[in-house]
Amino acid sequence: MRIILKILFLTIIIISCSTKKVDLDTEPEILPEEITDTEATNNESPFYPIKDSMEDLQYQINELKARVTEYESTLHAPSLNSEILKLIKVPQLKHEIDIDNGTMIQGTILQENSIELIVQTRIGQLRIDKAHVVNIREVEPFIPEITINEDTLEEQISPNQLNFSGSLTNVGGRRGDFIRIIYHLWENDTKIIFSDSTYINGNSVIYSNGVISDACLNPGETGTFDLLVAIPDSINVTYWTKEIRAEVFE
Repeated sequence: MRIILKILFLTIIIISCSTKKVDLDTEPEILPEEITDTEATNNESPFYPIKDSMEDLQYQINELKARVTEYESTLHAPSLNSEILKLIKVPQLKHEIDIDNGTMIQGTILQENSIELIVQTRIGQLRIDKAHVVNIREVEPFIPEITINEDTLEEQISPNQLNFSGSLTNVGGRRGDFIRIIYHLWENDTKIIFSDSTYINGNSVIYSNGVISDACLNPGETGTFDLLVAIPDSINVTYWTKEIRAEVFE
């Protein structure tokens, strides 16, 4: 009987101890404060965003390459265009030559002797027997003549500024280059206060030296201009005049 009681007592002790055994395989419970701290740490941005910085750097490199390529292309364009312009350049005609068969030849006399003339025309050089020449006339040089279209002219006056705008037309026989309009502001005593100017908005031309201008007009063409002149309070403008200037280049 005692043996049975001892076995029963030991069994109870073993069962009670087993119920209090710690399960080492179970993960420890995490407090809410710890979860909050961990999540906050994981959600924070990295101190140095390496991935974004590398992407930005690669984008800048690609953009720089594109700009260098574009710049190099502009360096070669003017020289190529200037060579093309030299090939298609129309010679200036300085003489009109009447022939005994009733024809008239326009060109520039390059060489002349007692027998013949060598004349540069639009289609090439010609040898003309002087025995058939009736008359030789010099052609007046063609020049640009730029006029303002008065019906488009607007001159707006305000207390502190003047705004001039309008259009111009080349009615001459030659292209006008670097065309600009100049306004002169005057006081009562016929004294110029100051002058201001602007280049017109015309056609673009590439010259033989590679210079590009968009202030050119061929014969019969029209361009526009817009000039804003600031007027200080200390200046009293009573009237103004205007002039047009144009250059001539091959």
